Amino acid sequence: MQLIKTQPVSQPETVNSANEASVSPKQSPVVVITIPYPDPRATNWGTVKGRPLNLSKLADQVAAVSWFVDYTIKQIASLNLQQAKFGEAHCSLIHLSTYRPCLTAFCYPAVGFYWFNEDIPKPTYPLVQKVSKYIHGLPKPTPIFMWIPYYQAAGWSDWESLGFDVATMQPNWAFHNHTLSEKDLFAHVANDTSCAGMGVEMEMPLAVRNPQIPNLSWRSSFDSYAAASEQYEWGQKTLRT
Repeated sequence: MQLIKTQPVSQPETVNSANEASVSPKQSPVVVITIPYPDPRATNWGTVKGRPLNLSKLADQVAAVSWFVDYTIKQIASLNLQQAKFGEAHCSLIHLSTYRPCLTAFCYPAVGFYWFNEDIPKPTYPLVQKVSKYIHGLPKPTPIFMWIPYYQAAGWSDWESLGFDVATMQPNWAFHNHTLSEKDLFAHVANDTSCAGMGVEMEMPLAVRNPQIPNLSWRSSFDSYAAASEQYEWGQKTLRT
């Protein structure tokens, strides 16, 4: 889940009212904020604490992301929301994989950060790992750090060593004209995510159509994902996004 702020939030009570109608007293919504990618082409990005940042340098990339994380935490906290706050621990039973029994219970705070780029080539491993170290060094309960790579994207099987708390894979059946059949693609996704301890994302595009899906409709795509979810028990055993 991502919170996309398209205009100033001047009435936090509106969010609170919506939460009262949809969230039970024992639940808290998990707000996940996207971290914009610190593009190395931005050699004159701006200043942090009086120091100009050149994002072609790893240390400056980390400084820019760290500033963004700190700023986001401060802004969310200032909204004084009743349900979604930084620093409110929330625990839930999440089965990440049938092959990962040690991760059946996962405690997470009511907020997290999402790495924007859906693939992570090896040259960018140090950046992600340093960002993870910064996030996990924040006061407890620290935010979660999550990633949603596309199908077999660069770095997908290294998600844990990259420092993410959770990761879910996009099957991409809804977007691409795969050479694999629907049956084979979802079978591969099920095997890969189970072995890697990942969850699965359910993709419902409104504008993009897969030529292999009958009638080119979002409902047909939904039915395909729902059928795979039932077959592989993703609704019970994996984290879904």
